[in-house]
Amino acid sequence: MVRRRFPVLRVAGIEVAVHLTWFPVLFLVAAAAFTGFSEVFPTRSPVGLAALALATGIAFFASLIAHELAHAALANRLGVRVRSILLFMFGGVAEIDGEEAATPSAEVAIALVGPAMSVRSEEHTSELQSLAYLVCRLLLEKK
Repeated sequence: MVRRRFPVLRVAGIEVAVHLTWFPVLFLVAAAAFTGFSEVFPTRSPVGLAALALATGIAFFASLIAHELAHAALANRLGVRVRSILLFMFGGVAEIDGEEAATPSAEVAIALVGPAMSVRSEEHTSELQSLAYLVCRLLLEKK
């Protein structure tokens, strides 16, 4: 039997796992980053570029976890117990215990807080991209 769910961490009692179908997403993100880094730093070693590409894939993974944990944190605060989060190829899904949200407005709030977290993170993306670019230049410049 093939194991399809791989627990990766636990945050505030919520297990976060990845499904087998998520690994191709990580590969595609890392491959795209590798291609981009290769164009920006054409003289650098493929090993260094691959390490940066993998770090980019991990940062993407962390942003997905933050998005899903925002949903879970508000759900827990509003009385909807979230047991686990599963990331798979097309997004994430939460496993809840018991009842759903008590009111439609609570349900809407839980649904919107994840994208709000992503938008809030996006506000700082240009600064983070600039910082990442500077770090990459420092790491990959010829000495």
